[in-house]
Amino acid sequence: MRGRSLLALFFGAVVASAQTAVEAPVAEPSPMHSPTLVTDTLAVAGRCNHCKERIEKLVRELPGVQSAQWDRTSKLLTVTYDPEHVSRAQIQEELAAGGHDTEEYTAPDEAYGKLPKCCRYRSP
Repeated sequence: MRGRSLLALFFGAVVASAQTAVEAPVAEPSPMHSPTLVTDTLAVAGRCNHCKERIEKLVRELPGVQSAQWDRTSKLLTVTYDPEHVSRAQIQEELAAGGHDTEEYTAPDEAYGKLPKCCRYRSP
């Protein structure tokens, strides 16, 4: 009899445990993290289609950048990026390191001097 009592007690505990688990509120799955993309416009110095290719490539290779489009006429770069991975300042630093002045950063003379002659935009 004692065995049956223990067995009944055990099954009662299992059933109660299962009911507790079922009755416990189920946590909502967390929404997938979707990056908040930012589209920004930056002034970037350049002259020709070689500049366009270089500027866009420099920026597109940065982590978090979704798109980059430089307009030769207006000298404006439109860039869409995830600010959790790259900042506006980092984008401009990369462009300056590649030889292109931006609205907030000046390319070092050494980097500017490596640009092909058709890409040199500074007055002599």
